[in-house]
Amino acid sequence: MAEATQSQGSRVPTSSKVAAVMFLLASCAAAYWISQPGQDALSSNNALVVESKELDFGEVWEDSAFSWKFMVHNPTPKEINIVRFHPSCNCLAISPNSARIAPKATTQITVKLDLSAAVAKFDCGKLAQSPGESIDVSERITPETDGIGPIHTSWKVTGKVRRSLGFESRFVNFGLVKENQALHTCIKVTSGTTIDGLEAECKHPGWSTSVARGDASSEYIIRVFSQEYLAPGPFEFSTTIRPIAKSLGSPPRYDFTLRGIVVSEFRASPPALLLGPVRLGTTVRETLTLLPPNQNPFQIVDIQTDSRDTRVLLTPGFSGQDRQVSIEQLISLNGKQQRTVAFTILTSEKQRNILVFPIEYHGLLETTERK
Repeated sequence: MAEATQSQGSRVPTSSKVAAVMFLLASCAAAYWISQPGQDALSSNNALVVESKELDFGEVWEDSAFSWKFMVHNPTPKEINIVRFHPSCNCLAISPNSARIAPKATTQITVKLDLSAAVAKFDCGKLAQSPGESIDVSERITPETDGIGPIHTSWKVTGKVRRSLGFESRFVNFGLVKENQALHTCIKVTSGTTIDGLEAECKHPGWSTSVARGDASSEYIIRVFSQEYLAPGPFEFSTTIRPIAKSLGSPPRYDFTLRGIVVSEFRASPPALLLGPVRLGTTVRETLTLLPPNQNPFQIVDIQTDSRDTRVLLTPGFSGQDRQVSIEQLISLNGKQQRTVAFTILTSEKQRNILVFPIEYHGLLETTERK
């Protein structure tokens, strides 16, 4: 049977092996020591210590002014000066916003967190949320210490937040609404905890709210209704809903959005200016006619555009029943663009109407033209 052998000349002495290993270990140790920052850099950048348990506020109810305290320790033999704290969200306020921590000393930091705003970042875009459901939230606090450039330390404040109210939806879209039409909607709200009631306030002067109990003890119905007609054109405003409960601390405020478009009785012919692809630098002219809903005369008292590239000129000749205007649109931007012209119209009965005329074009660079 063949036996593997190694010639005497190819063997490495044991003492040489040991020396090589010792040299390799010494080289690695030296490289590691050289690559490490000095003690001064370490104490300036990474020496501040906060225990992880102090950064977890546990599970709490949603609160618009939630307060939490944690301790920051300086274990080094040198004073560390924190010139300011940088929060990851404007929903987070830090007090004090600067601190000098003596060697081996500890200081207390207080954070005030708007949990309603924090939850909105972590609810995965859901407009409705089940009451009492917990949502994981986290925000970072980064200290900036004196005399350093980049910041290498940050602390993450984490916890679970339970929403006190749940909604079927957080907005209502009325769509196209006829002029001089009364509007109303009902918002169903479910409470996830015991509350004394709800407050609702509409952010539009011509609208009001009322609150009633629903079929279940945890249900409330909020009615939002118009007390005056909206002017023609798009509208959007919000209703603020707040639970009343001593157990919730500073109760959160929920904004419920209402939007839609009031359609004027006046019409434009053509109803829109859809230009399609047009070369940049081109000026497109179009004449349109404003048509009243009846035979009564009217006046155009104001014209507003949302772009300096759009000009509107009244053409001579007014029959008392229609009015022609000339629109000049400069194609100034590349890609799909949308513009609007708003006409304020005064009828012979002294009623004001607003007619919104849309313009759409797609600007093309010369290099994109077909040769």
